[in-house]
This record gives sequence, structure tokens and C-alpha cells, in this order.
Amino acid sequence: MRIFWPTAESREQFDRVTLEKELESMHKFGALGVSDNAIYVSSFFRDRKYYIPFSAIERIYKRVAMSKGGFSGKGAFISIAYIVVVYDGGKEIAGKTKREEDVDRLISYVKETRPEVKTLSQKGEKILEKLRKEEEKRYKKSFTLSEENELKELLSEKDYIEKKVTLSSEMALLAKKKRSLNLSKKSLRYVATAITLLGVASLLFGLRMLLTHSGGNAIYFTIFGLAAIFLFSGLSVLPTGRNNARSVEKALEHVEGEMKKYVEEYPGFKVPYYYAHPVVFERMIRIIREGRASTIEDAFSVLKDDLKKATSDVKVTQEEYDEITAIKPMFLLRNYA
Repeated sequence: MRIFWPTAESREQFDRVTLEKELESMHKFGALGVSDNAIYVSSFFRDRKYYIPFSAIERIYKRVAMSKGGFSGKGAFISIAYIVVVYDGGKEIAGKTKREEDVDRLISYVKETRPEVKTLSQKGEKILEKLRKEEEKRYKKSFTLSEENELKELLSEKDYIEKKVTLSSEMALLAKKKRSLNLSKKSLRYVATAITLLGVASLLFGLRMLLTHSGGNAIYFTIFGLAAIFLFSGLSVLPTGRNNARSVEKALEHVEGEMKKYVEEYPGFKVPYYYAHPVVFERMIRIIREGRASTIEDAFSVLKDDLKKATSDVKVTQEEYDEITAIKPMFLLRNYA
């Protein structure tokens, strides 16, 4: 028996029987969710507390708060991600989740299952359109028949991969996670363990003071606050049942295997299955259009060179930063093979 039911945030809502069926079909993404006909967002205290039917949704998009770099594109991001749902003629609701990848997975899933839903904010669309116009100025005015055929092939393969955008996004996210775990040093884990133990000690000390009434409210607030900071900081680094090298590697192997099966159904697929991501094709198409390569093979080589040169010292636009961080871990794991 269900105790808590999500609340309709829009004018449109489901009856109880329909809502029950929707909840049974829901795909969960951390504190967020997507069912056959609705999106579910979290409140401050409860996961998936509100729902908005797709029939009322105008657009969804990711909002990043506390990010470093902005559109300067330099440096790493330290961020809190939200899914923003625009509905009922311009109303907005934002749902937060612990991991930014949950928002990315949700948006990828919606792109695949609901391609009619817009996944950029109005401001984002304007920025993207401006960048595209600036990009088109760098394109060649004419192409040889061979180059046109190469572009057609890349566009065809890009369309094919976009039908499985959830799979390609999952592959990229797992590659990023595996890369991060590979780089994490044992000394860092020792520090994280020490910080976690400090959090536990602070919590126990605070409870002892609370039970013995040996302090004021300010002391309690400070101690429990420090305990929370230490615990959250330490636990975010320590390996868990899902966040460890073995489980991530196993998950990545499974996703890559699924992508390999999918790619093998396309005769003569030009890009290795473990790099099959829409951004890879988008950048290769751009490379040929800019006249930096004439064939798919050459465009792939230029792409790898571009990724190698894209270090933290290089300034790029936010759009390009997002592209690079999405696909570079896949290439690093394979040493650009």
C-alpha cells in the first residue's frame, strides 16, 4: 500500500488509477524520475514529490549552480545541478539531486523517448544559435563530391547513435567515473577516512553533550554542523557499493557491450563502438566542414589531436567545455586508440 503520493504541480493531473500505473512505469534518476507520461522532481525533503505530465511541459533543461568557470570554460566545475521544468505557460519548478549525472541521464532518456520535448532554456537556445552562426562562418563554401559523401555518412551515423542517446551518455558517464577512480590516490582515501572519522567523533561528542546538558544551543549547532561537514566531505570520496573501480568497470563493460551489439547492426560503421557518442560525430562533421580534414579517417585523427591539446590551461567556450568533458574520458581510457 502506497503511503506517499506525488502531487501534481501543473493544472493537468492524473486520476489515482492512472497515477498508480505511471509510478509503476517510472525510471528513477536519483531524486528525480520519468514515467511514460510525466516527469517527477524532488522537494527539499522528499524525492519525486511533484509530477508534471508531458502534456503540460514546454521544455526541460539543466541548471548548474555554484559552478566555476562559467562561459570562460577554464578549470573544473564544482556544481550543484537541477532539472528545471517549464510548464503551464511559463511556470517553472526545479528539482535537485545529489549527482549531476542523474540530471544528465534524465535529459538523455527524455531525448530518446520524447524527442519532441525541448531540452534547452530559451537563453541557452539563443546562445547556441549565436555560436552556430559564428561556427558557420568558419565553414568552407563548397565541398568536393567525396567530402559531401563523407559528411552524409557521418550525419547518418550520428542520427543512428542518437536513437540510443541514453546508452551513449551512460557510456560516457561511466568512462568519466572510471577515469576519476583510476586517478584517485590511496593517500586521498586515507585523508577521506580520517575526515569521516572526525565527523563520527564530532557527532558522538555532540550527542554526549546533548544528553548530559553540558552545553548551550550554539555549541550544539557548531558541533553537529562540523559533524555534518566532515561526514559529507569524507563519504563523498570513499568508495561505496556502486562507486568503486570494480563495479564501475563491470558496468562500463556491460554498456560498451550493448553499444557494440547496436553498432554491429549498422553496416560499415566508421567509428569504434567505444567512442560512439553524438558529440564525437558532431565534432568530426565540424572538422570536415571547416576544411581541416577531407575524410572520416582524417577527421577522427584531428579530433583526437584536438582532445589531446584540450588541457585545463586552454580557454574554451562553455559549449566546447561541455563537449570535451563529455567525451575525453572515453579517449583517455583507451589511450586515444
